Amino acid sequence: MKPSGRISYLIMALFLIFLVVSQLPSYQASPTESTVPGSPTAGATTTPSYAGDFTVADVTVIDIETGKAVYLGVVNLRPVLERIAAGVKHSHRNDGEVFRNAGGLLPRRPSGYYREYVVPTRGIAGPGLQRLVLGAEGEVYYTFDHYDTFIRVDGD
Repeated sequence: MKPSGRISYLIMALFLIFLVVSQLPSYQASPTESTVPGSPTAGATTTPSYAGDFTVADVTVIDIETGKAVYLGVVNLRPVLERIAAGVKHSHRNDGEVFRNAGGLLPRRPSGYYREYVVPTRGIAGPGLQRLVLGAEGEVYYTFDHYDTFIRVDGD
């Protein structure tokens, strides 16, 4: 087969693969559905809940790139709060910036009342989906799904 024939064949094969893949239904795991293969909670759904002492139990963190769960369990927010208190900024550009509450899921407050901070997720390059949102009067809200769900956490 001539080189130009191989290239034509390769282009046609790639095009067919693209067509097949583009017709597949897309799947994105819900924030509380585990897709970790072999996990005892695979396919189970749970609702994250405040467990006290700045920890949230039953959290499933999803990698936005793959749609798969990369973390299941308890999230300890104390190290992030200590970083914030020490004035150490995460490398993400929005860390420490004003959170606008555009979705209206938090109590309505004046502009500039809330600030957002990155909660790093082991196994995910970049900032991931987890955030803390702090209110000017000391309220602490945690989101594991990039602002779709908020859990109020107050230290015990």
